[in-house]
Amino acid sequence: MKKNEQLAEKPNHEHYMVCRTRKAEIDRFSKKVFVYTSIECAVMICMTLAGINIGAFSWFPSLCGGGDPFNINYIILQSVEITAMFIFGILGQVVNKIFDVIIFAVNCIIIISCLFAGIGSFYVFLPFVMGIVAILLTFPSINAYLDYRQLSETEGFPNFSDILAYAEDNAEYKSYYFERSKNKIDEDEEMPIPTETVKQEFSQSKSAHMDDI
Repeated sequence: MKKNEQLAEKPNHEHYMVCRTRKAEIDRFSKKVFVYTSIECAVMICMTLAGINIGAFSWFPSLCGGGDPFNINYIILQSVEITAMFIFGILGQVVNKIFDVIIFAVNCIIIISCLFAGIGSFYVFLPFVMGIVAILLTFPSINAYLDYRQLSETEGFPNFSDILAYAEDNAEYKSYYFERSKNKIDEDEEMPIPTETVKQEFSQSKSAHMDDI
């Protein structure tokens, strides 16, 4: 697998900044894919309930539902397929970027199926347009997946934090706040408790009170 040389490990953690930037870009990209996929799935669920054919999504339900888009089996199966695509969007954001690639591939299949069906009808043209927009949005998913996979195998993943790296490289290092809090605890422990003085003052105050009586 060809690797991105810009993300290659470098001495003294010099690759941290570019890796951290690239990871943030991929995370933002996955979020955009998830948001658009959610909208696309919501529209396709509405089309399913309206009995509208959605190209590739309708192939398998048509076989099980006898070609009737209002058949309950047809509606359930197509809804399950659309829900699976929505779940892929979630997984692509939080688990593995390969699911973003799967979403890209599914939208490619939707476009091809619409071309075979003919896009003269509005009900075919709508999923075709949604598929085109999805492809333009998810096209970078392949490079994003490859880069993210390389990042996951790179030293410093997932944070690429210079502070953590410095702390690991300098095990004897203690932060200012750590030392300050530790010194305060030591001072509190060494401070003597004036028990005798307290008892004496209490005894004298009590005697004075009794004399007054």
